[in-house]
Amino acid sequence: MNDNFPVDRHEALVRRTGLLIAIAAALVLTAMAAYKVPLFHNELDGTIVGISEVHDETGSNLVAAVQLDTGDQILVSMHRDLLKSESVKVRINEGRTLFGRKSYRIITHNERAN
Repeated sequence: MNDNFPVDRHEALVRRTGLLIAIAAALVLTAMAAYKVPLFHNELDGTIVGISEVHDETGSNLVAAVQLDTGDQILVSMHRDLLKSESVKVRINEGRTLFGRKSYRIITHNERAN
């Protein structure tokens, strides 16, 4: 059998179209990942000024209002075991995505209050 069949133009067009769709899908997935995944991290110090419990269909979550040392106030989800602590000073990890979306989480307590 001969492997030198002439290439059908329609077949070549379908291959190119499929390749373009695959490249576009890869670019869209990369952009979505860059929007969601924090790439840049910064540690901030702050003080917990209030705690709320938020209820939804999956259960309840704790949300802490934190006054940062920079003067900004942010909302951060927190773990239940932090309620047992006497400290109100916390260290916050601020994550930023490539597109500027911010996410916050509590890392540790800075010091214990007496």
